[in-house]
Amino acid sequence: MAFWKGHDVFLHALRSLARHATFRAYVIGGPLYHTAGSQVSLDDVRRMVAELGLDRHVGLAGFVDRPAAAMRALDVVVHASTRPEPFGLVIAEAMGCGRAVIASRRSGVAEFLRDGEDAILCESNVEDLTRALRTAVGDRGLRARLGAHARVTALKYFDRERMGGDAISVYRDVAGVDR
Repeated sequence: MAFWKGHDVFLHALRSLARHATFRAYVIGGPLYHTAGSQVSLDDVRRMVAELGLDRHVGLAGFVDRPAAAMRALDVVVHASTRPEPFGLVIAEAMGCGRAVIASRRSGVAEFLRDGEDAILCESNVEDLTRALRTAVGDRGLRARLGAHARVTALKYFDRERMGGDAISVYRDVAGVDR
């Protein structure tokens, strides 16, 4: 729920989309930090939803214990960060679940993604995100293709065994230990 996660960009894009499409969207997540002023609250998001007239279109799920199950219930997972993000775990998780992903080009994971092949990449603004949403919502075949390619990419780059082996290799190098 950090301010830079782009909740406002996402909701404004949904308002634009609501004029042209029927959909149900969810904001999933809860407070992460205990630092005053570092994040939006669910009440803040609820107010934005009401102010934008999106009550019929947007549900607030809050924190979920089983994020993979929540992601598998979605057609598209949107990650709208407005600031550079070092990794973007949600994107990797959604890809692993075989979901179509719309992600900000500012995410660290974006360097692994091929726009239009295993994700839709967009700038962190309402207009670009609205365009990406229209494209994904309007094309079931595209969503299926993106999800299938995303899963392959996730397995290639984020597989537990590969990443574990890479991490161990780095620790050995730092510690000066030969295999």
